Amino acid sequence: MTPSTQVVQELPAVTVLDLEFGTATDLVQDLNAASHRFPLSPVAWMKGQLRVPVIYDVNDVAARAFENLVRAFDGIRGTHGRWLIDAQVALASDYARKVNAGAGTLVARQPVAPVAGGPKWLATNITVPGLRTTGFSLYFLPDQILVQSGKQFASWRYCDVVARVATSRFIEAQVVPPDAVQVDHTWKYANKKGGPDRRFKNNPMLPVMQYAELEITGPGLTLLWQFSNIAAAQAFTQQLAAMPTLTPEAASSSDNPADAHAGSAMTPTTGTPGSRPAPGWYPDPSHVANWRWWNGEAWSEHAG
Repeated sequence: MTPSTQVVQELPAVTVLDLEFGTATDLVQDLNAASHRFPLSPVAWMKGQLRVPVIYDVNDVAARAFENLVRAFDGIRGTHGRWLIDAQVALASDYARKVNAGAGTLVARQPVAPVAGGPKWLATNITVPGLRTTGFSLYFLPDQILVQSGKQFASWRYCDVVARVATSRFIEAQVVPPDAVQVDHTWKYANKKGGPDRRFKNNPMLPVMQYAELEITGPGLTLLWQFSNIAAAQAFTQQLAAMPTLTPEAASSSDNPADAHAGSAMTPTTGTPGSRPAPGWYPDPSHVANWRWWNGEAWSEHAG
């Protein structure tokens, strides 16, 4: 017996250069420029010269929507099982299904790291929820979603993004997440009736888990994420769909903490775009500490 030809559905291997993103913001342009700069010295990083500062004033309706998104993302961070699905293979023959625990589809996936900070070239005063994988990441800002592939960035407006969540049954051959729900079981080698194939000695029982699958579709790309905590995925999807649409407006310069790329509801804290901000504590652009003192002209050595 030999397996028949299988249908492979591989997610498109696109880069951000291929995306037809709705708005090319100045923030994206500055991030692309910063990510390709040669790091001359550690001092340059300490002074924030290789980072793009973004200061948001969170005090309105749009800010509250973003705060709700951040709170819902805390549930994602607390989820024990998180993956990005790279490819799906439909198993068309009985033999293929039998030697794959009776599954109708094989899934290739990679782990996801949910982070509460943006890309390393971004310095900001807010929490930036992000879903980070090897070579590809999404970061959720108040006015846009940053799409990162390697050192290249693109952006999506929230009005151009569709998020859907559904539950799916998944035969788990790896470690079972403690927050997942087991709904059934099967065997590594299953017969046509779903029972164990007695011809195989090494035929362990495998749990069938119920996971959440979050599909995020933006212009030019669809991403499928899998989470073991269904309630957390549903809550995050609901808040993602509730995000208002803002028009990103870029300030003129990005060499000091005053320069913000903000929507109509998220304004720079210093008032006049391009002006030097008043001395004070700002998010540490080097990420060595939480905050660093800006003396009005340059970053100081004082951090906390």
